[in-house]
Amino acid sequence: MPNPANSFIDLRFQMWSTVIIPGPPKILMVDETQSELAKRLFTSLSRSGLLMANNGTDFNCLILIDHQPLQFATSQYLLALTTNHHTHLLKSTPPIAPIIVTPTTLATPRQIGLFYLKFFTELKLHCSDMITGKMAWFAFSKAKELLRRRRYDVQFGIRC
Repeated sequence: MPNPANSFIDLRFQMWSTVIIPGPPKILMVDETQSELAKRLFTSLSRSGLLMANNGTDFNCLILIDHQPLQFATSQYLLALTTNHHTHLLKSTPPIAPIIVTPTTLATPRQIGLFYLKFFTELKLHCSDMITGKMAWFAFSKAKELLRRRRYDVQFGIRC
């Protein structure tokens, strides 16, 4: 049986992470499949006023649509994944990115889109000059709460 005291310590450690990614959230989406999820998510994020990168060098948040994340491994950006095939990255050592967000259960495109729209909107509101691990954890909590209120039975995980 898990010890609740250990869970509290782990949660507190995640919330007070010392990770810092410079700059406000600027998102690059990578999708070779031309999926409907990518089109709708890009449109929603753009419409909400989030900064979308128009080239492959000027970004600090990366959304991968059905991609293998290892080819993008770096220590400079927030990595958001859209499939639950990469949950092992939440515990990998060393981490492939300072902040990693991924579904941990099977999620529909609607659930993924809603989660990331809320997550990045919260980051935009609270991270005007840098993305910290603490603020990523906060945005993650707000996005999870939105899914819970909508009664979506899907889980996401974060590493920061």
